[in-house]
Amino acid sequence: MEFGLLEKLARKGWRVVPVDVRGVGETKPPHADEEGPGPFHNLDDAETVMSYWTWEINEGLFGMRVYDAIRSIDYVLSRRDVSQSGIRLIGKGRAALWSLFAAAIDPRAVSLTCDAGLLSYGSLTRVDRYLYSADVLIPGVLEHFDLPQVAACVADRPLALISPADAMKRPVPMSAALGTYQWTAKTYTALGAGGRFRVSARSRGFDLADTGDGLRGLACRARPFRIMRRKDRHGGIPHFSRPG
Repeated sequence: MEFGLLEKLARKGWRVVPVDVRGVGETKPPHADEEGPGPFHNLDDAETVMSYWTWEINEGLFGMRVYDAIRSIDYVLSRRDVSQSGIRLIGKGRAALWSLFAAAIDPRAVSLTCDAGLLSYGSLTRVDRYLYSADVLIPGVLEHFDLPQVAACVADRPLALISPADAMKRPVPMSAALGTYQWTAKTYTALGAGGRFRVSARSRGFDLADTGDGLRGLACRARPFRIMRRKDRHGGIPHFSRPG
């Protein structure tokens, strides 16, 4: 058990299941990047190389990791010591994106908190540099949708976006975050669930472990996840492959 968020959630009575999706944590490639950290390490680091390899076979590392997150829900729900009342996802950093897509696809996630996740794919196209590796990218995604539309697919379940990040992984001003997610807010309002969607900054004394008391479930950080809810059937998982 790690100290910090995971321990706090466990002390609150949660069943906490950290998940290493493929290529992360225990499955991270053992070799270091040849060029070292450097200011442009994201252009050829292991994450980017793995992404290009998957695109070469018409697959996508990002979609594979979303699939891993959903399969983790399957595993947790198979355990007898897990409550079937609800699965909560918490994703931080890159895991905020995996969690967002997993919750949009799988209704067994009854609540989602995304902490310091990318504001939108569109925000990456409006700058000449960003710090994200290719592992968060989906080729051709903006021809179809962006993250606010994915977030709207979570409605009408509770969704909290905490301090969304810009292309350089810095918190964006709240005015920009609220403006970006107007589409999502309107969708929640149309479903009579406006109060279940919120975008907020991380204030002094903010504790991610306090963002959803009352639910018992899973969570996701920059490297893992956690979960729980009744065992519903769910649809297939797209791989977000490169268009042919």
